Amino acid sequence: MNRNPHSAPPEDFPSGGNRRRRFDGPANPQGFIDRLETACVASWAGKPVPERQWLVPDLIPLRNVTLLTGDGGLGKTLLALQLQASAALGAPWLGRECRRVKTLGVYCEDEEDELQRRMTDIAAAYGAALGDLEHVDIAGRVGEDNTLLIFGRPGEGADATPFYHAILRRARELGAELIVLDSLYDFFLGNENARTEVHRFGGLLRALALATGAAVVVCGHPSRAGMQEGSGLSGSTAWNAVVRSRLYLTRPAAEEGAVVDPDARVLSTKKANYGPIAGDIPITWQGGVFVADGAQGADMVDRLDRANHARDVLLAAVDQFNAQGRPTIATRGQGNYLPTRVIRDGLAQGLKKWELEREMAVLFERGELAIGTVGHYGNRNARRGIIRPNPPP
Repeated sequence: MNRNPHSAPPEDFPSGGNRRRRFDGPANPQGFIDRLETACVASWAGKPVPERQWLVPDLIPLRNVTLLTGDGGLGKTLLALQLQASAALGAPWLGRECRRVKTLGVYCEDEEDELQRRMTDIAAAYGAALGDLEHVDIAGRVGEDNTLLIFGRPGEGADATPFYHAILRRARELGAELIVLDSLYDFFLGNENARTEVHRFGGLLRALALATGAAVVVCGHPSRAGMQEGSGLSGSTAWNAVVRSRLYLTRPAAEEGAVVDPDARVLSTKKANYGPIAGDIPITWQGGVFVADGAQGADMVDRLDRANHARDVLLAAVDQFNAQGRPTIATRGQGNYLPTRVIRDGLAQGLKKWELEREMAVLFERGELAIGTVGHYGNRNARRGIIRPNPPP
């Protein structure tokens, strides 16, 4: 019985009600009982074995819940935003292959302006423009009621809230196969030490994953004890039980007499039900994103270097063309289209046209390039073209 007048009907929250069948018998005088659905293993004979589906192999499974924890200020939100961008673009995440899917992120600790700033840096690091991230949907929910589950008195169970159903509905509308929830205690207002409440909340998150087929990634903060013992948990050990994968973000341990790089982090696998423990992934903050150290991060570093190189080439070309009285435009198909002219005049320095186009879009988004007046025609009408609004002195 739903005893909370403010909650919505638990449409996809696990219950026995949607599996009731009528059948009569002496042990069932009322005519209704929850039916236990089973599968005979012999019926699987000759059928292909379903392949396990991953968002990030061995780290983040689809149709399941992954818990990402770490102390405040280490960069969990940035990692989650990078994961959304990687999934939307089909680009590696921390040097690991990432499946290309549509994504939804609900962020309760940052306003939309801050999320936009971060995503702009992430897009640039991936050699993309914000316009390329059409499969990244984000909700900034600072200061709002983000509770997903309301608990009644002991023995009365719990009810999914309307906000849970709003997330479920939006994920289905988008076809999202990655759902990020940041951070845990904005969504869970129960007792973190109560195993039954933790299990119910974990069941709700798993129901969300199953209803959408998505990987649900939840960011959370460990307790002081969890950090000291290295578990990365807070509250009941049931948190470890209710998720299929668990990742923990920390700073690297300092060796005696050594100075730790303030931009260095370590992402550790604490639980992996469906794959091997991937161990520690050393990463470093660089240019607004986290990059995997060593060979695994080489591809990202190369993209960052090429994006910065493309920026320098484009800005120098705009200065040169405008000084020559040869303004350029940002419209494809024209002879004075900036990337085309850069290549035609031999100024590309090994960059591809698509790299120049992507970086040009980033520069327009950042306000480093704009359309403005570049001199005048003989009849004194303004001559329009690409300019640098704030050129160097």
